[in-house]
Amino acid sequence: MSASATITSIESSTSHHLGKTDSTVLEPNLPHHSPNFSSWLYYNWRGVGSLFSTVFVLSMLAAVPFVNVYVLGYFLEGEGNIARGGRWREALPSPRVMRRVASIIFGITLWLLPIRILNDFASDAALIAPGGVSAETLRTISGVYALVALFYVIAAISCSGRLMRFLNPFGTVKQFCRELFRGQLFRRAPWRVNALLASLKIKSRFWIGLKGLLVAFAWLAVPGFLLSVQGEEIQGTGVARVLGVFTLAIALMLLPLSQAALAATRHFRAALNPKKIWRIYRSAPWSFGVASIIAVLFAIPLVLFTIVELPKDAVFLIAPVFVLTAWPARLLTGAVYSLASQKERAHWLWWLSGIGWTYPLLLMAVGILYLLQFVSAEGRGVLFEINSLMLPLPG
Repeated sequence: MSASATITSIESSTSHHLGKTDSTVLEPNLPHHSPNFSSWLYYNWRGVGSLFSTVFVLSMLAAVPFVNVYVLGYFLEGEGNIARGGRWREALPSPRVMRRVASIIFGITLWLLPIRILNDFASDAALIAPGGVSAETLRTISGVYALVALFYVIAAISCSGRLMRFLNPFGTVKQFCRELFRGQLFRRAPWRVNALLASLKIKSRFWIGLKGLLVAFAWLAVPGFLLSVQGEEIQGTGVARVLGVFTLAIALMLLPLSQAALAATRHFRAALNPKKIWRIYRSAPWSFGVASIIAVLFAIPLVLFTIVELPKDAVFLIAPVFVLTAWPARLLTGAVYSLASQKERAHWLWWLSGIGWTYPLLLMAVGILYLLQFVSAEGRGVLFEINSLMLPLPG
């Protein structure tokens, strides 16, 4: 059986028996649940660890172009779970898997860090004494250590990739050699890696993230066209830009709801059905107003980073800001969508009053974005740097 077929079969098994892959493959030695304080403390501690691990992994992925579509898909999956009436623990999809990936990233970084330090020392030694023995010795040590680190990282990942596998070299090498000599390594290691990849749901989350991005482009197409109009007639250009500001505020009022519909139904058509979106909006106009305003306001901190052009390395530093602002905003929208789906259409005075206070505030937010374009390195593109609704991170 090919590797792709193996991943497909494991992913289908994972989607049908979600807990089996996570608990059996990734966490084989979980203690049984018992209603006592130590068990409560243990599981809550693991929950906090899963949350921090997820933020760490998503922050790393959000800073990588093209890969950040997966982060958007992960957010939409959690939002969809809440929008369909799921429990709040389902807002954190695949927590054990994220904890495992965080352990692997941390372990690889830990073992590769000495290579960079040795190379820096070698460069300094070459500057001080060009052609000296010290620089060549350090480069040799760095090369030998790189081979050892590469072998150890492969061994740690092959033996489950848990954090202790990276922190306990003797135990990891012992297990690696034992499985190798018993003929179990080449059967267990690929299965562990395939199970991890299947639990990450790379294809499905990337696809739903791409759909969410296309939905945002569809809603922002008309405002973007109006705001990009340029011409010699100042009056005509001014009218087009004013209309662009007003239509952008309307789009930002309905775009979070549209993406919530996509996350809940997984159907692209449901997100671009204005009649359905308007019907759901009228069921809880005030709640959707709060959700849309929070989604826009939470994007402003990242927009402020576009005032200057950030170095590439600095993107990793501001990535957690995106995760900690965009994620809660999406979960709130999912909760409001779930509430609106269970309610009847509100009285026209109620939804009209909701629009009456939501739309002016969104106009003010769009006005702030419009002014920021004159001081931002992104220029006019800052108007569409709504990172809580679009792709992560400015630029």
